[in-house]
Amino acid sequence: LAKALIREIGEDAVGARGALHSYDAAQGIWRTVTSAEQSRIVQGFAGRPAGDKGKPLAIRVHDVAGALRLGYEEALQEGFFDDAPAGVAFTNGFVSVDATGARLLDFAKEHRCRFALPFAYDGQVSQRWIEFLRGLFRGDEDGEDKIACLGEFFGSCLLGHATRFQRVIIASG
Repeated sequence: LAKALIREIGEDAVGARGALHSYDAAQGIWRTVTSAEQSRIVQGFAGRPAGDKGKPLAIRVHDVAGALRLGYEEALQEGFFDDAPAGVAFTNGFVSVDATGARLLDFAKEHRCRFALPFAYDGQVSQRWIEFLRGLFRGDEDGEDKIACLGEFFGSCLLGHATRFQRVIIASG
């Protein structure tokens, strides 16, 4: 049952971080296959011919639970998402970020993305955001430095790197 579950989810199924994941090529993300989805798949095997005699398969609740646990173990890849490249998925691709800047790439399983922002990346800086920040720091001698700091910090948060720096920004007022 566990092997059939994995086949049904897809041969690219990955067990990691306590859940089964399946790659969604249209969104460029690895989505979590919930235990409810997995349970419905396994329950759907009930009544199918099984064994040498083709007797209809009977599925009990412990069969479902066992298939889910064993399916996860079958697909387990410890640390699969830990070494994902820095970047963010958008509706139009994966934006990779490194020391040279940001590049829009086609979706790929290797990006190991687990979420996507619900809009397209256009590479433009939001002037509305910059003007908002300039309004906050109006009259501050170091206002542009503060804006740059926030941009770097929020960018590192978006990429999941902020905790590496062991720093926090506290806004008051």
